[in-house]
Amino acid sequence: MFIQDYGIEHTFDSGENVIEFIPEKAGTVRYSCWMGMIHGNIYVVDDDGTITTENISSDADALVSSCHEVGK
Repeated sequence: MFIQDYGIEHTFDSGENVIEFIPEKAGTVRYSCWMGMIHGNIYVVDDDGTITTENISSDADALVSSCHEVGK
């Protein structure tokens, strides 16, 4: 899994996988598998939890997407 905006690269292991990062601002953070063929978005909201059209990019194709679940 790659989160390019934050320089994060993660290889999944069997079991629970937790990836932590601190968003710098509200908006859309894209992630993808290592080939870039499967991708998704993480939607970062303001402190009050409000989701507005400014927070979500217009090309939001899926709320949840995953590259590969190891061991399943």
